[in-house]
Amino acid sequence: MEQTVTGIDSVVSFRNSQGARGRGTLVHITRSMAVFEVYNPFSVVQLSEVMQEILISRGERVIYRGKGVVTSIVTTGLMTIVSATFTDAWSDPGALRPGKSLETEIQDFIHGWEKGHDLSPSYQLVVNKMGTFFSEISRWIEEVEVALLEDSKHNQVSEESFRGSIERPVIGKVGEFFRLFESEARKIPPEEVPVYKAFARRELHPFILCAPFAHRTYSKPLGYAGDYEMVNMMLQESTSRGNNTYARIFQDIQTNVAACAAHRNRIDFLQNHLAEEANRVQDEMRTCNILNVGCGPAVEVQRFIRENDACEECVFTLMDFNEETLEYTSGRIEEAIRESGRQPMIKFIQRSIDELLKDVHDQKEEIVPTYDVVYCAGLFDYFPDNVCRNLVSLYYRWVKPGGLPMATNVTPTNPDRCTMEHLLEWYLIYRDEENMLSLAPSGSSPKVETDETGVNVFLSIRKP
Repeated sequence: MEQTVTGIDSVVSFRNSQGARGRGTLVHITRSMAVFEVYNPFSVVQLSEVMQEILISRGERVIYRGKGVVTSIVTTGLMTIVSATFTDAWSDPGALRPGKSLETEIQDFIHGWEKGHDLSPSYQLVVNKMGTFFSEISRWIEEVEVALLEDSKHNQVSEESFRGSIERPVIGKVGEFFRLFESEARKIPPEEVPVYKAFARRELHPFILCAPFAHRTYSKPLGYAGDYEMVNMMLQESTSRGNNTYARIFQDIQTNVAACAAHRNRIDFLQNHLAEEANRVQDEMRTCNILNVGCGPAVEVQRFIRENDACEECVFTLMDFNEETLEYTSGRIEEAIRESGRQPMIKFIQRSIDELLKDVHDQKEEIVPTYDVVYCAGLFDYFPDNVCRNLVSLYYRWVKPGGLPMATNVTPTNPDRCTMEHLLEWYLIYRDEENMLSLAPSGSSPKVETDETGVNVFLSIRKP
């Protein structure tokens, strides 16, 4: 086992991806991860986000200073229990001095190395085979592509033709490897997962992070998973495809896993419902007011503007906590309006989930129903039940009679869960139909449905 430190006098402070400060009490820590309790009535932490400025201290002694990725959230009636994987070094080597402390440090290193290589033989075998195949196939693709294109005009058509000729068998073999990896990864006891993840990343990252989707998902440049460009890649709307044929093939593989296909279905689902609700409200001779919470790139709104005249009788309010996301989305919405010639009304609001949850608890004044549709197409994948239940309650209060709040979630049937977690630090909170129904306000009439992949579940509640 890794060396651990526990104690009620250990304090954790951090800054989350939305810039909010938080404090907690350390429960358990190893050299790769920490578990701590956070006491906060609102939402301080979301799954798969990068926590900045983590400081773990015991008295005057700093145990860890750096960043970490949230890998688990468990809520109780009083607190949230958070697990986070460290992304920075445990300590400053420059602080070491010859003597007992240095001897202890090297012993810890040796013990950690031994632990990190004492893995299931079948797991190691699959990872080693994958690494060997990825290395050799990338080299083969590069050599053959150079040879075939040497006497050509080096144009895009010839490169696409080369890729088209080899992509199907390569994708088939890589898919076979990832299915084997997933099967082996699911056998690992939870307490041993950190050392297995470290091994798999060390062996495979050189061959998978060349694909823009894998790189962005793992690196999380905006501080959280599911940012606007990651969504664009899942929807195959991004111009980032990879710098060579091997990278572009891996980009296609990774953006066609079940979770990505399910996200594309979400957009179709939302676009269809936007059309239905816009027509319903227009039949009442009113303007349709629509709120999208955690809007991201709002691709369904872009498409609705480009394809449906009904958008001109709509007011869209797009809300996100991230300024860069809103700037990007504003530009794409303006482009859709300009190219389509349609003129819907668009509003942008920068607001955090923390601020929204304060609205739930604010009893100073009654919320006036304003919207005909309120929907959230990605946030619930990263927040625990108590947060999502409060958000659904807020959405329900926000819609007018006859209005429709909607939310989506990934289901536990996701066949790529361990691959996402082990290789990309991409963690989701999974919910089935029953779980989604439990989020609905008491006395309401919720409806749930799944898509053809079975990996998506949709919650909608028609307000009487």
